[in-house]
Amino acid sequence: MTSLELKLPPPVIFLFFVVGAWLVSAPNEARAALWSPRWGIAVVLVVLGFLLARMAMVGFRRAGTTVDPRRPERSSRLVTDGVFSRTRNPMYLALLLWLVGWSVYWGATFGWLLPPLFVAVIQRLQIVPEERMLLQMFGEEYRAYMSSVRRWL
Repeated sequence: MTSLELKLPPPVIFLFFVVGAWLVSAPNEARAALWSPRWGIAVVLVVLGFLLARMAMVGFRRAGTTVDPRRPERSSRLVTDGVFSRTRNPMYLALLLWLVGWSVYWGATFGWLLPPLFVAVIQRLQIVPEERMLLQMFGEEYRAYMSSVRRWL
């Protein structure tokens, strides 16, 4: 699995899991979801994820650093303010919120297995290698950030 580290764009990993959630959902439940409270819950989760991702991208752009998570070596500085003062991985948290939102919408009974699996895969293939590289690049500054801000929430 080491050969996949930082290779797959996180949105591709996310789409794989969304398709999985769709495949394990009951088609009749998904159609009925538009008229159920699930729809409202799903919309709230997806909108929250969008806002979180947007705040993260704005933070990266303001700092003048890369938003490409596959190339952490292009990071020109640490972004620790704004949404990054609450979570080290707001973009991955946004993807998780979207995945949970779609699972709620589709009524995917077995879909509840997918968010924890998504977390495990994204941590293994993306977050851990990113953190390893950021520790090499920013040393004690990044170590202090890691000890003061949680990975997810």
